[in-house]
Amino acid sequence: LGFLPIATAIIGLGAVAMHAGGYSQFIQSILEMKANVSDPKDFWAALNFWIFFAVGHPILQPILWISDVLHGSPGPKIADLVPASFLAANVAIIAIIA
Repeated sequence: LGFLPIATAIIGLGAVAMHAGGYSQFIQSILEMKANVSDPKDFWAALNFWIFFAVGHPILQPILWISDVLHGSPGPKIADLVPASFLAANVAIIAIIA
């Protein structure tokens, strides 16, 4: 093995060790949640939902940002839904790109 893989492994293990308390607390929380649920299906449904949310949040972040831009655009709204300035800017950008 070369220097880079070994250095990367050492730094990675150090990062994991530095946050060992957080990992331990997270696992304890999961085990506590599992212990307080009578039906295992409910536990797995809740855990799967949490994982979906934790993974989906960063993926949805750009969509949520553009939504804020959309609703914050100035001017009157078309059909009380889309601001005219946002729609005009979209049409102009599509025309430029096309």
